[in-house]
Amino acid sequence: MYKALAAALLVSASPALAQSSAFLDAARDAYTAAWDVSPLIIENAAFVTRPAEIVGDFELRETSEFAAGEPLLIYAEPKAYGYLDGENGKEFGVILDVEVLTSEGTSLLSQEEFQTIRLNSQTEVREMFLNITLNLTGFQSGEYQVVIRVHDLASEESAEFALPFSVAG
Repeated sequence: MYKALAAALLVSASPALAQSSAFLDAARDAYTAAWDVSPLIIENAAFVTRPAEIVGDFELRETSEFAAGEPLLIYAEPKAYGYLDGENGKEFGVILDVEVLTSEGTSLLSQEEFQTIRLNSQTEVREMFLNITLNLTGFQSGEYQVVIRVHDLASEESAEFALPFSVAG
């Protein structure tokens, strides 16, 4: 349905309309409608070399192998989260749970509400990024998986992503 709406917007765009704010408003309205009916999703989840400063400012780590005691730096972008009416406009954010599993699926570490990100804006901001740092000490060399569960502050929705990694011996 939304592909058809987007195609209709593009086909009906005359040069004059394309240059007007009405065209951008219609495109934004279509995007907002899609956002509102989509489940919470996570994009661009990856191990990175450094924390991001803005959305999209990430450098992928070349390998998912870490030295013993080396922190795991993770970048991710939640999408289709909700909004609450706050004192200063819109409030939005996520609560993160973390779990580390062995390659066989045995849980070694699990912490609910590991991190809470709560943001405010005058408008419904459609870009948010996560910088997650995990300091895992005492892990022996081997294969593991980190699972991050992301809970929307404004709804009952949640999503998760998993990243396999290894600790070098």
